[in-house]
Amino acid sequence: MQAPCCPNGNGRCRGRQRPHAAALLATALVVASAASGTEARAGSPADTLSVIFTAETHGNLEPCACPKNPQGGLARRVGFLRSAAEAVRARGGTALVLDAGGFFPDGEVPLRDDPSVARRFTALLLDGLARWEVQAVALDHGQRDFLERTTPREARRLREVFMEADPPGKPRVISWGAHRVAVVALEETLTDDALRVAGSAARALGDFVIALARADGLSGRRVARISGADLVVLSRGARPEAPLLEGASILVGCGIEGREVGEVRIVLDAGANGTRGVPRVTDFQLHPMVATILADPAIARSVDALVRDGGPRAFVRNME
Repeated sequence: MQAPCCPNGNGRCRGRQRPHAAALLATALVVASAASGTEARAGSPADTLSVIFTAETHGNLEPCACPKNPQGGLARRVGFLRSAAEAVRARGGTALVLDAGGFFPDGEVPLRDDPSVARRFTALLLDGLARWEVQAVALDHGQRDFLERTTPREARRLREVFMEADPPGKPRVISWGAHRVAVVALEETLTDDALRVAGSAARALGDFVIALARADGLSGRRVARISGADLVVLSRGARPEAPLLEGASILVGCGIEGREVGEVRIVLDAGANGTRGVPRVTDFQLHPMVATILADPAIARSVDALVRDGGPRAFVRNME
């Protein structure tokens, strides 16, 4: 069965995944000293923004087949993301739960080639996004139309949080205490002018700008530099071990297939002479989705039913 995210029917979404670029970036760049949680002042919960993010989950439903450390699975992600955001808000902080795109599979899906199975699979992925109360999701070109045709009811629930990256849609504005956060989705293939315009539109609406970048660790540097975003959430395999700096922009990522969830905590230090606040990282973590994560029971039941009814139990990949 072809991956259901493919409006062109070729089994692949727009954009190429380049996982080796993340490794190249991690070895080529020096981690910014500002990203060290041990050196930074903690900041009060009310002043701290916790950005909890996923990217390139690729329709992963079940934990990988890794014998020593089976990570991943939709039910674990949903359970973790809900509880992590609730914990932040219980402390009086602000939590944003974001997805930088790639939540559909990349390539063929080992399911029966049946339209009803494809609809169930797509609906389940969207149900997961809705249950973890995602606040912005980056979409590749053509995905919105596909979703509204294939799973209209589920797509309507998420219409406000879907953000097209090419061309960039209107920024989404979210409150962070007295501050405004503007979130925009950007594709790495956009022209310099398009990136500047999108970044300026977001800056006009927010004190703090987050770009959900459909870009890897290398092209994401260009997106950050030209758009001027304060925080760039990378996708397409980028997984720096700690936040990186590109000019004044902070870059983070969390790899592929939902085996980890990223979390970065940020405060805004006062700017000089009344200028806008300067973002500073106080903590960064990559949370592995291991067996100790409390899975969402409703999602777990839906995953089991789909795998049982829709085809072989082949949502896992054998890895070392």
